[in-house]
Amino acid sequence: VEGALLAEKARNDALHKELAALRLLVAEAEGERDAWAARAREAAGKLQRDSSELAAATAQVEALTAQLAALQSELSSAKSLQEGLIKELGILSSRYTRLHHQH
Repeated sequence: VEGALLAEKARNDALHKELAALRLLVAEAEGERDAWAARAREAAGKLQRDSSELAAATAQVEALTAQLAALQSELSSAKSLQEGLIKELGILSSRYTRLHHQH
């Protein structure tokens, strides 16, 4: 009987040690889980900030593209006006030359 009690006590002690080891493993796993959850939250926050920055940059690019298109249109109009003025100047120069030679 005493031998059976000692064997039972040894098994009980072994089970307690195993339970303590398992509790330690669970605590370590929970710590890892919490660390990974914190990293995931941090990454999600960074992704949100990066997405906001990207949206702002995209809006800025679109605004600059619109400004560029407007400037190109103005440049085209200015070139047309310049060509018209050069043509008109050529006509005036020809008239002046003709009038100058007639007198």
